[in-house]
Order: sequence, then structure tokens, then C-alpha cells
Amino acid sequence: MDDQARRAALAQRLSDANAAHAEYEKTELQGEYDQQWPEWYAAYLIAHAWNELFARAWDVNELSTALREADTAHRAAASKSSWQEFYAARFAASQPMAGQ
Repeated sequence: MDDQARRAALAQRLSDANAAHAEYEKTELQGEYDQQWPEWYAAYLIAHAWNELFARAWDVNELSTALREADTAHRAAASKSSWQEFYAARFAASQPMAGQ
């Protein structure tokens, strides 16, 4: 898988997590904002093949911290790209894919 395809796969997993989390907020939190969203996303992503795209496996704590950092960086950069694309590029740059 080349870098562009990997970034696309990461962005898709983030989009899938976003859709699932929106449903979680709606049904489980009765529409309340989830302050612990990075932990929820991290658990979801790891359960849905996130680590297949990395040489070294993430754990929930490490990934939730990285998600929070990516959110802060995305807001600071005022990026025109979607948050999913921004995060995907950041994660792809953070470590190689398995087998590379």
C-alpha cells in the first residue's frame, strides 16, 4: 500500500469512527457532547483494524493522547482539509506501516 492509499485508509477509519461516535452521543449520551471522545475513538479504532496500518501497535491510552494532540494541531493550523485528512496525514507521518 502506498502512502496515499494508507492516508485514505486512515481517513476512512476516522470517518467510520466519527459516524459511530455521533450515534453513541445521540443514543447513549442523549445528545450531550462527549468530553472523553478521544478515549472512545481510540477504543473504536483499535477494535476496527487501526493497528493493521502501523508497524507498531497503538494502545488506547497512547492513541487517545495522539488524537487529542491531532485535534489541537488541526485547530491551530486552521487547516482547510477535513479533520480526518489532517489526522490521517499526521498519523501516517508518525510511524511506518507494518512491513516497511
